[in-house]
Amino acid sequence: MARTGGKPKSAASSTFLCSEYGKLEVQGRGESLVEVITRYDLQEDGSVQGRKRVAVFKPPGGTLAQAKGGEVAAFDYDLSLTVSTQ
Repeated sequence: MARTGGKPKSAASSTFLCSEYGKLEVQGRGESLVEVITRYDLQEDGSVQGRKRVAVFKPPGGTLAQAKGGEVAAFDYDLSLTVSTQ
């Protein structure tokens, strides 16, 4: 299931936020709950710069009680998107 932040708040705004939730199942290791939050910023040259965070809320093969409802791993990524002319 995905949830998006929708359109920017004003016509002058060039930021879009997106949040996705899901389960990740690794064969033989169990399930983990995962949240991915991404921010996209449109630049004046037409490129897009962004930041992505992937948060894991349960250790593989563990239980939700072991994670105590907290994040057990977080991965941050910087994004740079440009239009390809090929």
